[in-house]
Order: sequence, then C-alpha cells, then structure tokens
Amino acid sequence: RGVSEELAAEALATAEVDWEALARAARRKKFRAPPGDAAARAKQSRFLEYRGFEAAQIRHALTQAANDEDL
Repeated sequence: RGVSEELAAEALATAEVDWEALARAARRKKFRAPPGDAAARAKQSRFLEYRGFEAAQIRHALTQAANDEDL
C-alpha cells in the first residue's frame, strides 16, 4: 500500500531470501509426498502459486520433490 511497484520489485530482488527453498518447504509441509500424477502436480502448483511464488520457483520445488523421491 502506497509503495511503487518498482520499489517493491527492487526490495524483493535485493532481499537475501532463498525463495526456491521456501517454496520447497511450503510444498513439503502441506503435501509431504511428491506429486504422483498430473492432477496432484497441478494441485500443488496452484497451492504454491496462491502463496505468491513465481513459476520458476514452483517448477523448481516440484522438480526437487520428484528428485528427492528417487533418493
């Protein structure tokens, strides 16, 4: 509220936050298991999108979840 879009974008870009790690943690906390099919992947993706994560961060979280399952 009252902050320009440019200033907000700059603040987010300079913040020392690992957004991908936060997306992975949020996905894991809510769903625990990685998505098993397209419907589950879409549901988890929508959940993360609703939480404000960007598409690249969501893809990373879902890909990492699938990779973690292989371990």
